[in-house]
Amino acid sequence: MAVYRNTRARLEVDLKAIQEVLRYHESYEVAAAMSTSRDKIKRSQEMIKVIQVCFECIEIVALQGIKWVGRTCATNWSIEHPLCGLDLMVILSMWLYRLEHDEEPATEEELAMYNKVRNLFDDDSIGIYGSKLSSTVARLWGSMLDEVVVWGITKLMGESFRLHSEALDGFQDAVASGSSASTPTMSSQAAQELDIETPVY
Repeated sequence: MAVYRNTRARLEVDLKAIQEVLRYHESYEVAAAMSTSRDKIKRSQEMIKVIQVCFECIEIVALQGIKWVGRTCATNWSIEHPLCGLDLMVILSMWLYRLEHDEEPATEEELAMYNKVRNLFDDDSIGIYGSKLSSTVARLWGSMLDEVVVWGITKLMGESFRLHSEALDGFQDAVASGSSASTPTMSSQAAQELDIETPVY
């Protein structure tokens, strides 16, 4: 199923640049490629179908528990699971980022999908991992990947998602730590307030 979801996503979105830069095992380069993939993530009816596939991937993990999956995936998953999840979570996080920042208002279908993802997390998760849902998704997925490291590439992907999350949230963590390292860049856009329902817990 992981390979099917990944294939379905790749038919719509070309993330070849990320796949190529993984060879160099440099997390900042991978995170930069993630961030610059924004323009490849279109807002369309076809993309909604891809986002549904991405949602199904993270829904399984969220329902089972991020920590639990992180500690057991080394024995329950094969290497293709984190590799396939990489593309899906980049697409999902960048699509959420576009909804949070594009001047174009969200459609009813987009809002419905946004809320489906939002309802997977409680308010504490959003507060801990960033003020935006896009950065929360990236940070949570990264924390799961490097919870227990069996394959070396999952450590790289976990660190890359952490940096990607900081980019989506405005590099607040990097600024706070005073890091002078090169960081991935994203085109700045005026933030727009989404008319999104707040889930009740």
